[in-house]
Amino acid sequence: MGPCPSCAAPFGAGTPLVDDRRLRQHAGPRPDDWPELRFAFQAWRAGDVHQMVGVCLQALGFSGTSFVERNGCQYWPAVPRTGVLFLFSDPRRSLVGVESPIVRLPARLAVPALRFLLSTNGQLNGHARYVLRDHVVVLRFAKRLEGCSPPELVQAVREVAARSERMTDLMSATFFAEPIAPEVRKTGLDPVCLGIPRELRMLSAAGDAAAPAAPTVSSARFAPPSSSPPPPSSRPAAPASAQPPAPRAASSPAMPVTAHGGGRSAIIEETQQRLAFAERFAALMEETLRRGQTHQEHVALVGLVQRAAIFRAHHEFASALPKAVAVLFGVGRSLVEQPPKLRARGFFGRGDVPNPSLLAPTFARLARDLGDVTGSPPSATPPRFASAAILKAHLRELMEDLESMPIDPSTKSFVLLGAVAESMLRAAMTPAMAEQLATTYAAATNEPPLRAVAMLRHALARLAS
Repeated sequence: MGPCPSCAAPFGAGTPLVDDRRLRQHAGPRPDDWPELRFAFQAWRAGDVHQMVGVCLQALGFSGTSFVERNGCQYWPAVPRTGVLFLFSDPRRSLVGVESPIVRLPARLAVPALRFLLSTNGQLNGHARYVLRDHVVVLRFAKRLEGCSPPELVQAVREVAARSERMTDLMSATFFAEPIAPEVRKTGLDPVCLGIPRELRMLSAAGDAAAPAAPTVSSARFAPPSSSPPPPSSRPAAPASAQPPAPRAASSPAMPVTAHGGGRSAIIEETQQRLAFAERFAALMEETLRRGQTHQEHVALVGLVQRAAIFRAHHEFASALPKAVAVLFGVGRSLVEQPPKLRARGFFGRGDVPNPSLLAPTFARLARDLGDVTGSPPSATPPRFASAAILKAHLRELMEDLESMPIDPSTKSFVLLGAVAESMLRAAMTPAMAEQLATTYAAATNEPPLRAVAMLRHALARLAS
């Protein structure tokens, strides 16, 4: 049958694709792995949207939520800490999803805001996307009911709630937008925010007979063209003095050029890049925490994962988020200077390995704050390798440890990416070799785990040989 197209693992091997051991994309999520959503799975298979959404909301901590029905669509409003969020179901199109109205934009800034949202959508990792609905920015997730399992719907609610809170502050500061939450809590959800489908007037099949008559134009300047010129008596007389019209007096002060010109475009582009880097940095921190929870019994392996995350953060975000990277090197100095050894300490042993739980709060705080650090933390980059022999011995020992331990390919590729980033930071190498390692690093991040492990192992073997 061949390997799985998602993670390249053979069918029947049971290798999980993602870090959460309860998610398996070979056969989809299983009800036994999600006991809190057991009744939601039963309702999903039976096509009962109301029961499924109710159980999912209870699992998220929203109790006593009732739905409202408008124009054939059902809406379940939820009340997070900030903002507005609701689940919806469209039986006519068999859709279920999550929406969160964020801000209301000024009409004059709708076009640059739309460009910003389109560019941001191309860089998001999740399934939710930003839409502009009558000058209201809405974060929307929608999927057909048969393809949206209860765990996916729960994850979509969490993603939409987190992203909408971050985007509210950004859009308010950049585009002078008004948050929609106070307005909605006073007046309720209007059709624009709810996204109720609105019927558009269609042209009749009869053609010109049913079409409204065109208005009569009396001016010869706007008259329709004719095949023959009008008679001389019907031609309009020429004005007595053909002078250019006087310039129109300005009734209001002119807008500054930077409102729609290069100044605001540069601000939008800079804000978009900053948001993209912050989102990617937070995703790296969250991935590190998830891997640590998955392998929490293997203290030495968790230490290697955190160490790899520190070097990966330096390689990818040293120029964009230097303060956050400095904080990581400061709290993880013991891991950076003395990496834990799996075979020497034992896969389950603790020994003198630094306690990974001491670093977890820092990773969680940086993920929550999107790498925003107050103050100026001191720079704490590690020293370079004293010689090539030390680098080669370090890489050989790391690869031998990873090969001898039962580690899943996804975690192995994560640790090897950190080893490549560490080599580019601490080893003295030619520009051509550094460029080759950087190219391999970038390519491996977009490959399945097994193929990424093979690419990284080959690059490190060449470096250690």
